[in-house]
This record gives sequence, C-alpha cells and structure tokens, in this order.
Amino acid sequence: MKAGPHLLLASFCCWYCAGQSVLLVPGSTIPRVQLTGERFQIFSQGKYFTALTAGRSLSQYGIIGADLGFPVVLSDKIVFLFGDNLAAYTLTSGGAYLLASGSGADDSIGYIPNVDLSQCHYIADVDQQLSLGNASPSVGFGGCPAMRFYKNPHPRPTDHLFNTTAISGLLPGEGMGPFQIPVGAFVHRDRLYMFYDVRYQTGQPYFALESVMARSDQSPSTWSDASPPTFTRLYTVSSHPPIADPSHLPPQAGDFGKFIFTPPVVMDAAVLSGGGFASGLPPALQGASKVVFVFGSSWAYARSNLYLAAFSIDDVEAGTSKWFYYAGQKGGSNVWSNDERAAAPLLPDPIGIGNHSVIWNPALGRFILMYRNVLVRFSATPWGPWTDPVSVFDFQSAWGKKLIHHPGVDQITRSVDPIYNTSGSSPVDLGNVAGVPYGPNLIDQFTQNPDGSVTVYFGMSTWNPYEVFLMSSTFQFGPQPGSVKSAASYDASAISPDSIATLFGAALSDAVYAAPTDASLPTSLGGTSVMVIDSAGVSRAALLSYVSPGQINFVVPSGSAAGPATVKVLHGSSLVGSATTIVTSVAPGLFTANATGTGAPYALFLSIGTGSTQLTYSCDAAPGSCVPQPFDLSTSPAGAYLELYGTGIRNNSGLDSVTVTIGGIPATVTYAGPQGQYPGLDQVNVLLPSGLQGKGEVEVQLLVDGGPANTVRVAFQ
Repeated sequence: MKAGPHLLLASFCCWYCAGQSVLLVPGSTIPRVQLTGERFQIFSQGKYFTALTAGRSLSQYGIIGADLGFPVVLSDKIVFLFGDNLAAYTLTSGGAYLLASGSGADDSIGYIPNVDLSQCHYIADVDQQLSLGNASPSVGFGGCPAMRFYKNPHPRPTDHLFNTTAISGLLPGEGMGPFQIPVGAFVHRDRLYMFYDVRYQTGQPYFALESVMARSDQSPSTWSDASPPTFTRLYTVSSHPPIADPSHLPPQAGDFGKFIFTPPVVMDAAVLSGGGFASGLPPALQGASKVVFVFGSSWAYARSNLYLAAFSIDDVEAGTSKWFYYAGQKGGSNVWSNDERAAAPLLPDPIGIGNHSVIWNPALGRFILMYRNVLVRFSATPWGPWTDPVSVFDFQSAWGKKLIHHPGVDQITRSVDPIYNTSGSSPVDLGNVAGVPYGPNLIDQFTQNPDGSVTVYFGMSTWNPYEVFLMSSTFQFGPQPGSVKSAASYDASAISPDSIATLFGAALSDAVYAAPTDASLPTSLGGTSVMVIDSAGVSRAALLSYVSPGQINFVVPSGSAAGPATVKVLHGSSLVGSATTIVTSVAPGLFTANATGTGAPYALFLSIGTGSTQLTYSCDAAPGSCVPQPFDLSTSPAGAYLELYGTGIRNNSGLDSVTVTIGGIPATVTYAGPQGQYPGLDQVNVLLPSGLQGKGEVEVQLLVDGGPANTVRVAFQ
C-alpha cells in the first residue's frame, strides 16, 4: 500500500523580470558588542553569562540604560546622540546605586573612536566559547571600541555623572524630557546640526508633535568633559496640533507634521552628479555644492509613511522656507514644493516607519533605510522606488533569543546591578516584560568584502535589556528574488523539511535538466545547486529533481529549522537566484493530475482483496480541465481505500492529527507519512466510507495538524 506514481512536476512555470537587486546574506546579521550599560548579558546553549562592558556606563557615567544613539561619523570619532537615559548616582556610604532626578528624561552624548568596526567580534567570541561548553568565557574586547560619555563638569552629590544634552532658546511648550529625543544630525562648517523632537502627546498611541533644528555652540573637535557640547535652537522644522480623537486619526495627506523624525543624508555635487540624482532635484538645488536630503516620518510615528525633503547645506540656518518637499511625479518628472503639506509618501500604504535611519552606500549604489524591529529597504534614488522590506533581526531569531529577554526562559534583565529608589530603602522593579529590538541607526561606515559583498554597521536598541548594541549585516548583489511554493499545492505560505518545493524565477539555469531517476536525486543538475539557509543560519544543500531557466523542483533538506529561510540558487559558485520563505513542521499539499494544485488528485483506488485501480481522468485541451472518472464502490464489497500522494505531510504529530473528509463525510485515515520510494513524496491512505456510493463528484479535504491542504475532487458512481 505504498506504491506510487512517477512524478515529474514541471508543467507549471512562472517568469519574472531578471535584474540585479541587493540581497541580505543569510545569517550575516550579527551583534558585535554592547555599546551601553554596565554589564553585558547573554543566554546561549542553556547558559546565562554576564560580564562588565568595555564602557561600564553605570559606574563611570551614571547611565543604567539608554536607547537610540543616532550616529554621526567624524574624522577621529563616531558621536552617538542618545535619548531617555535611565540614570543613577552613587551614595558615598555603602556605594549603592540610586535613581537620579531626571531618570528616564535626560539625554546624553557618547562617542567611540573612529576605528575599523569589522575587527570587533566580542559577542561572537563569547557565544563560541559558550557553545564549546565553557560556562565562564574569558574574552578580550580586541578591536571593539569602548563607549565614552561627556561628563557633567559640575555635578551635585545627587546628580548622575553624564552631561545632560541641553538646547538653549526653546520656546514655551517645547522640552527635552521623556520621549523628547534627538532624531538626526550632520556636521557643517565645524558645527553639529541636530534635529530634535521637542513636543509629544501622551497616551496610547503616542504622537510626536514638533521637531526643531539646533546648532552646537562649539566645534565637535573641542568637546570634552570640561567643556561638553551645548546647543542653541535655530527654528521649527515641523509641527502638528494635538490629536483631538486618537481613535480617528486625521489623514496625513495634505497635512503638516511629516518631518518629526528626520535622519539626514548629505551628498556633495560630485556624488549627486555621478548617481544621476542632480537632474531630479528642483532647479534651485541642481547647482548646490552639497544637498541635505531629509527622510521624514510624521506625528503619527509607527503609523507614518516615509517622506522626503531637500535643501542646500548653505541654507541650513535659513529655516524651512528654503526647503523643497518631494511631491511625487508628473509626466515622468519629479515634482517639488515649498509647502510641507504637499510632501508625498514614498512607500505603499499602510506602512509604519517610526524611528528610522537612512544612509547612502556608495559600494552598493543604494540608499539604505532601516526602521522598526528591524527591517531594511533599498532604493537607487532618494525618491524611490524602494524595495520590499526584509527582516534583518527579529526577537525570535537565533541572536534575538540570546540577547533579548524572553520571560520564563532566561535571566536577562534591564540591569544586573540593583538600583534603589532615591531614599535607598527598596530596589526599583525594572520589570520582567519581554524584550524587543527597535531604533536601528545606520552608521556611515562599511566594509567592502573580497567576495564583493558589503557589510553595513548599525546601532540597535533593545528593551529589556535597555541597551544599544553595535550590529552588522552583510549584503550582496543578486538577481531579482523569485518565489518558493509547495510543488503539490503551489501554496507559497510555507514549506516543510523533507517536502518537495518549487522555486520560480528567471535565468536560474542555462537549459532544462532532469534527474535520471526520481528515486535517487543529486544535489547538482547542469552545474546548478540549491542551498536552503534556515532561521538558525545553517546552510544545507537540497536534492534536485528538475532544473530549468524559470523553475527548479527540490526537496527541502532534513533538519531545516522552523522560521524564515532563504533559498539560494547557485551556478557553480555564482548566485543566480534567491527567494525567501517560511519553514514549518508541516505544509500539506496534494499533487493533482493537471499539476496545478486543483481538480482531480494524483491518486489510486485500492479494492480490499482485489488490488489497486489507477484513478483515471477525462481531460480536454483547456488548462486545468481534468476531471476524475467515477469509481464504482459496488465492485469492492469488502471496502476500498483512496491513496493520495502529496508532500509536507510526514512530520505530523500523529495519525490522530490527520483528518480527511470526502463529500462532507469523515473518513478513517490509516496512514499518513513517507511514500517510501521517492524523496519528499508523502502518502495518505483513506478508508472510503460506504455512504459515498452514488455521490458523484465530491471534494476531498485534508487537514494535518490543523493546517489544510489544497482541496481536490474525486467522483463515485
């Protein structure tokens, strides 16, 4: 009862436009070092480990935790503008850490030396030792820089030691308390120009209502503990009145307040001309020595789209009257307006940007946008089009599970050292809530690797622990992404280990190749191979049954971990195709006679005591027109079975979790597992209910662990 048909499912083909795109190298997103905090924490291989950080920000500067850290790269250092520091000071007697006034409200400025960040791999070294069974790794920081903060030159006994970021000249209603944070900066004429969110609306959801431009009072080269940076307000960048009804938000189209969060990108005339951007600018900017592009998100924060403005860097202090807002295209040409209300969204709705950062990467020839938790997009021009988002880091990823708190699983907390209230009488409960990554801020530094890929560095904030990590991701050029589907059902939602999948794309192979036999499959056909990189970053070669320029049939490797996965197509060592998918334990699909996933199944009827009968079909020339010939149950007085052939079924949790209904009548499933002869092919044996006699054409519905397969149709006389 395990015999099955010869299957070569190559009859359906989809074609996609070929072309180069920027692809995330699977498994390349790695944490380098924890920039803030007193102690680093990791939970790996079932072991919890903590050690002092290089910067020791609590004992040295009174910083319990910090977030955001917008970076500005200078010749000798990289400056980080942090927001909403949890702050403490130390009593002289007893040495206990107590919450300082302004905790959670005061912002700070830190810096690291401008060094080669590729030489920093502290966290990976610690994790490697833990994986080798060393529960107490002894790892040096090597090339990892230590974060320093500018100190308060005149602290009172109950003040924290770091210098609070200060802007003079703020207007009534503007402030620098909780949720009022730096949102972008750049350097011009030996001064640092900083965008700041200075007004917000409390409650849920959160709304940011005003941003301003401020200028440093001193050259960044002169900043020191004795003379820390101070700033002066220049002008309002963007503002919006309070939201009267948070349950019914006003439309952003035609409204103000689109540039509250404002990471800038400064480009000189040579880069503008070389990138072909100058002709797309408003005429007033086409001769500028440098143009500042401002990528804004609005008062709506996590409900905001992305918007674009531009101005000449020589007009940095002239106010927004000299700004031009990208208002879309007309007749193939860019339209610009001096009215912020005309700013057009750059991304499809609905979208949620919130805290974000943008840089121009010359090695990739792309603008890179990072936002939320943590997604990345690319564009060859400031105004788009932008690629679909790709996740580079996730709470449930391998590194996410090691560095971010998962309640009930690990001991990671917002602060290892106990923090007491201001009276010193009781410790402050910093909570046991689940952690989350957010606020990715790209650093304008990259590494060009020998294989042509590019490693990009960014700071990433986490909540529980409340810290900022130095991270990196590597990208490479590759073909336009294709799509992966079940080879049986053509469902693109998921695939499962040991199932047969199909990748559709373009220019995947130079010709058509088929495996000599379906019973023993190779990992290479015509010089083409397929690698599946799972959510744990493990890469495995797939067995191949069919390769063509537009389609590849392969068997998902055993052991592929559940979660997001990347399927890479290689010709020799060259990447010729790539697609993303989701791996789940089961992804049931049934093969059909017309190889479209619909209509009559590829199946057998088996009469008890007499033998099997091939299910036959009547088909005309129309695609998908195959219909089953009726089976006569009266010829099987002892009963009969229906043998269905599919894939993605074998990893079910038990026969009780597999159900079949035929014509609405529950049927008994006697087997659901590997077919046994062909890799990836599964078989489901179903005892046919006698009540099906005379029912005509009916639907067959298969559920495996609660997941439905594609519906197929059989017929009974």
